[in-house]
Amino acid sequence: MRLFFIGSILFMLCVMTVFSCQEDIDITPNPSLLDEYYPLEVGDIRTYAIDSITYDFDGDLRQIVIDTASYILQERVLETVDLHGETWYRIGQYRSRMNGGDYEIIDYVYERNDPPRLLRKEGNLTFIPLASPLTLYDEWDGTAYFDASSITRFVQGELIRPYDEWSYLYLDLWDQYEVDGAVYHDVIQINQRDTASIPSAGNQRLILPEEQLFYYLANEFYAPQKGLIEKEEVHLSSICASSNVDDFQAFCDTTTIFVNAERGYIFRKKLISLE
Repeated sequence: MRLFFIGSILFMLCVMTVFSCQEDIDITPNPSLLDEYYPLEVGDIRTYAIDSITYDFDGDLRQIVIDTASYILQERVLETVDLHGETWYRIGQYRSRMNGGDYEIIDYVYERNDPPRLLRKEGNLTFIPLASPLTLYDEWDGTAYFDASSITRFVQGELIRPYDEWSYLYLDLWDQYEVDGAVYHDVIQINQRDTASIPSAGNQRLILPEEQLFYYLANEFYAPQKGLIEKEEVHLSSICASSNVDDFQAFCDTTTIFVNAERGYIFRKKLISLE
């Protein structure tokens, strides 16, 4: 009886030890997706390469005018500020013609890690670029703070609705993703808008997005401990959709929308460095 009692006590001590260890493991906090994929700290400097292309049909010249611009953009996390009782990071956007050149301030944006979401203010628009937690194919309304269909922008004199029909989707998790020679791991892809290939009438060939009359695309890519590493937006309307398409039939038949767009833009933003 005495041996049984001693054995029972030893067993209970072992069980308590196991549960004690398990509890120590369980209470260790795991970083949220926002902390892991979008670290925010005063003093951070992210340097991006920007490529911008705009399209416009010049009625006088009777031709499409394509303008391109490339520059370097630094986003410097300057300080925290109080906006309506909430703490936000104020981020200065500085522009230079070349990497390592002289920079000039062009604007400010504001960001706030507000679990379960990341908020970003650009002008009078507040976006929700990321949410947490996320599983593959989760969706959310990243433009919930404004009416996306009513927001307009003039591009080469043409009125564009850049955020119309945007819907944020966790589209993919890349084991490896390359941006201008730099390889990142466990990259998440957030899609806001896409144009799918469509079947061609009369045959089985698919019509690719760049072969269609309208091409809309928006993606953002985030890497652990880096934040945003790449952003792309495509918003194009082909001249082949216009009433005067007969004047450009041969041109339309032999080119893609990247050549025959009469209005719209392409915007790409790629991370160069994080300091």
